Amino acid sequence: MEATQPKRKRKRKKPTVPRQRHDNFAKDLVRTLLSTRGEVETQVLIASAAHYTDLRFAPSPDPDPLDPRAERLTQMTTGVCLFEVLRQTPALVDLQQCIGRHFLYSHAPPGEPHHVGHLWILSPGRPDSGLAALGACEHTDQVGFYGLVHGLHTTVVVISELPKDTDTLALRLLGRGPVQRDAIEELIAAAEGPIQEDPLWQLIERWRIFYEQQPPEALPPDELEFLMHAGMTWEELRQQWREEGRDEGRDEGRDEGRNEGLEKGLTALAHLYQRRLGRPLTDAERDALRERLLTLGPDEVGDAVLDKDADELEVWLRGDDAS
Repeated sequence: MEATQPKRKRKRKKPTVPRQRHDNFAKDLVRTLLSTRGEVETQVLIASAAHYTDLRFAPSPDPDPLDPRAERLTQMTTGVCLFEVLRQTPALVDLQQCIGRHFLYSHAPPGEPHHVGHLWILSPGRPDSGLAALGACEHTDQVGFYGLVHGLHTTVVVISELPKDTDTLALRLLGRGPVQRDAIEELIAAAEGPIQEDPLWQLIERWRIFYEQQPPEALPPDELEFLMHAGMTWEELRQQWREEGRDEGRDEGRDEGRNEGLEKGLTALAHLYQRRLGRPLTDAERDALRERLLTLGPDEVGDAVLDKDADELEVWLRGDDAS
């Protein structure tokens, strides 16, 4: 009898680290702002169980001045710190997982140096139940900052509550809905030179182009939301340039630019509505959506799909409701 060959053990594939595209946008933004002030690492491995935190920062002894639009980050990064950037308002378990990774990072194995640092959790909205369960208190001198009990060395930053000041602009670009859109519009309005040379605008534009190259059905609602805000604002900016050109005798392309911007906004919104309804839009519904986009504007039409359930949305599209 022939001897049977022993079975070879298959090598297990290393687990891949999930990388949400919004996380990468957030890491790019924070890294862009902090890279001149110290050492910035992203996707930092924590302990042997392959846990990762979004970003780690260690200030240099003589850092360069930070962009004034990120002055609040200066106050947050005076020492070694970790960042967790969340696209959705976290539940208690999400906050606990962030804190757990921070504990693993802080308590290194024997023989290795222990890391000391503060954890900053950036949340688009206020996680009321999680903050209450973890004994959080709002900072008296910083609106939107909630410090957890002292031993956790953790602060939750609620982006939607940050004041509309210049020094919070960079953080508000990581928000959702009207918060993000307002921040993008402020970025454009405050530009002192060509907006194309602004590093924050270049970052937004790079991600907008990336999203536009993806099929709409491949993008989750929050990424379509980013595309809608950045895309519509970009088209509005282009329209402004066209109008300025018209004043100088160069008005060609004005109507084309407006129609192009409307169609791009309509495509992104239609996908969100179809996701909420669970079916394709009828021709009549698409026409109604276009009309509402023209009369109500992208903010109100975008809020409708986020705030209403499927039945309410059908009624709203038919125009039968009073709101």
